[in-house]
Amino acid sequence: MILMLLIWLSCVPAEPLHCFGIARQHTLPRRVRAVERDEIMAMQAHQWSRAVVDSRILTRLRPRSLAAWGNLGNALKHLGHYRAAARALRRAAELAPASAAVRLDLALVYIAVRKWRSAQAQLRLALRRQPDNAQLLQLLGLAQLNSGQYHVAAATLVRARRSQPRPPLGLLFNLAAAQALSGQNHAARVTLRQLLYANPHLPALHLLLGDALLQQGRTRAAQAEFRRALALDPRLAEAQFELGMAALQRRRLAEAIRRYSAALWLNPACLRCRYQRGAAEVLLRQDAAARRDLNHTLALAGPGLRPGAVHSRVAALALYYRARLSLRARRRRAALADLSLAVRLAPGLPAPHYLLARTLAAGGRRAAAHRQFLIFRRLRAQRRSAGRFYASAFRRAAAASRTEAASTH
Repeated sequence: MILMLLIWLSCVPAEPLHCFGIARQHTLPRRVRAVERDEIMAMQAHQWSRAVVDSRILTRLRPRSLAAWGNLGNALKHLGHYRAAARALRRAAELAPASAAVRLDLALVYIAVRKWRSAQAQLRLALRRQPDNAQLLQLLGLAQLNSGQYHVAAATLVRARRSQPRPPLGLLFNLAAAQALSGQNHAARVTLRQLLYANPHLPALHLLLGDALLQQGRTRAAQAEFRRALALDPRLAEAQFELGMAALQRRRLAEAIRRYSAALWLNPACLRCRYQRGAAEVLLRQDAAARRDLNHTLALAGPGLRPGAVHSRVAALALYYRARLSLRARRRRAALADLSLAVRLAPGLPAPHYLLARTLAAGGRRAAAHRQFLIFRRLRAQRRSAGRFYASAFRRAAAASRTEAASTH
């Protein structure tokens, strides 16, 4: 009689999938059994290229073998051939749609190539079979965190923490990050305090705790945490950057510029550091240095920027501050070009809409300015003074327009 397929005994991603065990018919040809033995030995020895060759032979000899397709996908994944690995594992998923282990391994491939939505779909399918699996919940929370679903990620990671008595460090770290990014600052602080009690020498934990304190307006406490992180790792550019943000919040612009410069010395490719230094220089009226930093930021962000791109928000803010410099130099056309691009790149940022409305109103384009002010009011609806801000801005824009007209005659 033909035996049924065995369940995959392990789902630990770091281990080879040689445990995709399958019962064999007693009448299998000797060649197939020899190739299977060689495949398992290659995977146990982490000889992935040899395992790929053996697995491909097995998929031709036994095209409906779950073990062959699963092992092929796993070997290709270890070689970094993620697209081919995904194809092989999708074939394994077609052969065993209910296998949580196959779904898990396919999700790990998607996570490796940062396809967070596809990873989430596979992990949800796996969770239908194993709803309390801590590893699946942890990976799903990680995928949600990286795709910007902070509230959902925090809820998923709380479930993962409750499903195991001693949650790992990575799970708690991701949970604290999700809580901080979703605005649950008190919960993030509690989680981070637990982490710091057990791991007081990890700089990243002090950075996260400091960021949560900074979001609550507790600037001095945040600075103390950032300094602890810097004492643990003096070459940590992120700590210098966060100290710069804390100084900026306290309106200490010269100190903020000094901190951003230190961060750039440690990490010259830090886009946020260069943009924030340019913004602080604009506020300090160091116009030439600010323009250099903002232009460099936009060059680093890339020429093919589009809405939703990785650096679109930073680029939009850099354009906003460059437009402020252009208006300061009475270059309205250049400012309008920068602001129009900024509102396309990051339509959810209120500041570019407000400055664009003021610039349009000063140029006499009242209808277009009115539309931008309405967008600004919608984005800043939580501010009770939005109506007064709207009216006074028009008065300031009209006054600026009269002053400029008088100076040109």
